[in-house]
Amino acid sequence: QQVAQQGCPVSGVLSACLSHQDRDIRQAAVFGCGVVGESGVSSYEPFIVSVVPVLLEQLKAPKTPSTAIISDNIISACITMMTGSSTVKSKQHEIVPILLSAFPVTADSAEFNNCYGFLASLLQDAQAKPQLMTVNILESVLEACHGSVSKHLSPNTKGLLKVHLAD
Repeated sequence: QQVAQQGCPVSGVLSACLSHQDRDIRQAAVFGCGVVGESGVSSYEPFIVSVVPVLLEQLKAPKTPSTAIISDNIISACITMMTGSSTVKSKQHEIVPILLSAFPVTADSAEFNNCYGFLASLLQDAQAKPQLMTVNILESVLEACHGSVSKHLSPNTKGLLKVHLAD
């Protein structure tokens, strides 16, 4: 897939690094995509819109211990870009199922609040809730509330997840 180069001065480097053989370079590129998405600069929109499908395609690969941190970063970067881009957000119905299929997020504690906070916000949407109650999402919520993820979550995120788990 082609990633838009105009508007974002680092788009070429990030795009090239997303497919680099070295997983640390790929992870850094994913992190960079999230930072670009978080910036809110309107001229970056073409890059953000074009890079999300590339990242989602990478999420479809099986998660292994060696790629878990990259997967966690992709989930978080896509959530950030979806939050900051109205164009990407308009495709939420296509993006969210792919993101949810890659849960639980357990390898990168820096991403826990963003990812599980997003999950909690989805659980607040009564219309989306029945679709979200799949085994991996319930396992993710349980892990977030009671497992190794719990100690890294903000009290607010943890509280929201516990409320929805009880529903």
